[in-house]
Amino acid sequence: MENNYLTEFENFIKIIIALRTPVTGCPWDLEQTPLTLLPNLIEETYEVVEAVNSNDFEHIKEELGDLLLNTLMISYIHEQEKKFTIGDVLKDISEKLVRRHPHVFGTVSVKDSAQVLENWDNIKENVEGKKGSSVLDGIPKSFAPLEYANKLQKKAAKVGFDWDSVSDIFKKIDEEMKLINNRNPNLKNKEFEFKNFMEINSQKLLRFRDYFKKANVRDKILKRKQNVAKSVRTIDSMYPDLAKNYICYFP
Repeated sequence: MENNYLTEFENFIKIIIALRTPVTGCPWDLEQTPLTLLPNLIEETYEVVEAVNSNDFEHIKEELGDLLLNTLMISYIHEQEKKFTIGDVLKDISEKLVRRHPHVFGTVSVKDSAQVLENWDNIKENVEGKKGSSVLDGIPKSFAPLEYANKLQKKAAKVGFDWDSVSDIFKKIDEEMKLINNRNPNLKNKEFEFKNFMEINSQKLLRFRDYFKKANVRDKILKRKQNVAKSVRTIDSMYPDLAKNYICYFP
């Protein structure tokens, strides 16, 4: 496998420049702005996630290319607007990686990955000055609710706001369910939100990402629904009255 990174990267940049060149470029690409490309960026990110989960290497390669295209296209649009260049983006991330890995590019010693993460946060706060007024600062508001809750709990855990065991969380979830059953309707939503928050915390302690596990469960449920739908359609001609009452529930 030949590692011709520089040649391929240079060719890729030339293609992006050609697409964005006035008059001779692509009309669709010329119309785009960083904001209009955000839906594409998010969509391609999810497609990378699905490709990696599928373990299909050709698919992974394709989707990573699509994601890279959106990243570099947004960078080049900013370059055209004279805000910063693609080179600036690469320079900044390279300097950040070197700065935050003193155990690789410097003389610092670490004993495990936990210490690496601790050093990372210290450098971010004390060297780069990216320390907010609260430990909970810095979570993107554009996160999906599930990811936002995950990130929030990880940050809270760093200052000791966490549960010692999954069993303790389960007890709290049981308490919340009892409250939900006994609450008046106006207060049930708040109790449900707190229960969901606790469930996400339990999944963090069990060391798996909720999004990916839920995706697997979703796929299983979808497959079961499709199998049931297939069976319903098969008996449609034999039992039309039965089928017409249930077929609407299936894709």
